[in-house]
Amino acid sequence: LCVIGIHCTKNLLFQSISRIGLPMFTFLSGILILNSKEEPISKFYLKRIIKIVIPLYLYSLFYIYVYKYNFSISILETKNFIEELINITRGYTHYHLWYVYMIIGIYVYAPFLKNMCKNLTDKNCKILLIVIFITVFIQYTLPQYNIKILNTNMELVGWTSIFLLGYLTKRIFTTKKSKIAILGLNSFSFSIFARAYIPKLTNINDLCITMMFQLMALYLFFYNNKSKILKNDKIKKIISHLSKYTWEIYL
Repeated sequence: LCVIGIHCTKNLLFQSISRIGLPMFTFLSGILILNSKEEPISKFYLKRIIKIVIPLYLYSLFYIYVYKYNFSISILETKNFIEELINITRGYTHYHLWYVYMIIGIYVYAPFLKNMCKNLTDKNCKILLIVIFITVFIQYTLPQYNIKILNTNMELVGWTSIFLLGYLTKRIFTTKKSKIAILGLNSFSFSIFARAYIPKLTNINDLCITMMFQLMALYLFFYNNKSKILKNDKIKKIISHLSKYTWEIYL
């Protein structure tokens, strides 16, 4: 729904709110997958193929059929069909589906990241969190201010960091009070200011450290108030119903 909001309006406030959509999906994926019960890697991959890879091909073929072939059944000709399947595999598909390829890449490594996380001590989790903040700050935040320390990208920094951040937030912060809410609110306020007065800060709502604080604050707010929120049966039903279709809505 947030993704739809990004493309439906240029309203400053609504844009700033909507930008949290894809990072939050990645953040929550990290919480759910890295905290999930043990299962064979083959089973994990099979579930993701059914839920993500197959729908990616089906929706991509639909978009190609509509926008490239203009509803022509010539797409079903063997040569054309095979060519389009190859294009989809290579990533040449509808523009908004870039995220699906990214999340597939993370899911390929997810079982191994899960084992790594479960074997980390609490102290090492905190160190990893600090490392994520520092590397994201260097790679994504400083360049927005024309301060470029590195001439190359650091692997695992970016969306994988958001994925790991979800796990680390749940493990470190949900058992105690923190000041993340203040950081999140200040970061959100700054993102609105930046979009209004500093246009060159193009990634201020995507992978910068300000987005990380917003993700952590929003998650902890709902986590700490979930019993109050879910007391209302109507809200509970709406959340349950929407959660079943969010992936299809995005695709």
